[in-house]
Amino acid sequence: MKTTFKLLVILILCSLLFGINENLNGQSNDFSFNPEPGKCYAKCAILDKYRTVKETFVVLIEDSNENAQLDSIYFRIEEKSGDTIYLGYKKELNNTQLNNIDHLEKIIIVENESEIDNYIEKTITYQVLEKKGGFTNWVEVLCADRINKRILKRLQESLILNGYLDYSEPIKELTNKLKKALKRYQVDNGLPVGQLDIETLELLNVKF
Repeated sequence: MKTTFKLLVILILCSLLFGINENLNGQSNDFSFNPEPGKCYAKCAILDKYRTVKETFVVLIEDSNENAQLDSIYFRIEEKSGDTIYLGYKKELNNTQLNNIDHLEKIIIVENESEIDNYIEKTITYQVLEKKGGFTNWVEVLCADRINKRILKRLQESLILNGYLDYSEPIKELTNKLKKALKRYQVDNGLPVGQLDIETLELLNVKF
């Protein structure tokens, strides 16, 4: 009787965990979600997600006018990408940013241009943080037994179309070159990084 009960428990557990990606074996105690039977999951890096904004500001070019209503907006320049990251007005900065304020980019904006003579209109394209990342999380991925040449070929074509690969070549497996291009696409688009996750494939219009 006890043996039968144990077997029943094992069968139930197996059915609950069915579909978890093979590379997750031995890590099931780390689950913080409810996996659906028949679907595969893997841990991916979740990065900060930004949206691009293009805005024109009225900028002071001389700070001698005491009557003008002024304010300053601060930005951070990413070293690797060169992207301009919006941080906000001085009152919106955190303590770390305030302590390093001399290293930040800023523009002095004018609330009412009729109050001054010396100003210019400056258009800036910058990135605004939309969703905070910096952690790993379980996401749904394409099961290993569903990855085939047709899907890989479509993935390659889509990455070429989006400018992440230079040329098409016969492909039978997920090569290092294809992985690197996929990762760059995921990073640039604020997607989970490191796997053939469903969200990425849908955005690339890769049918599976």
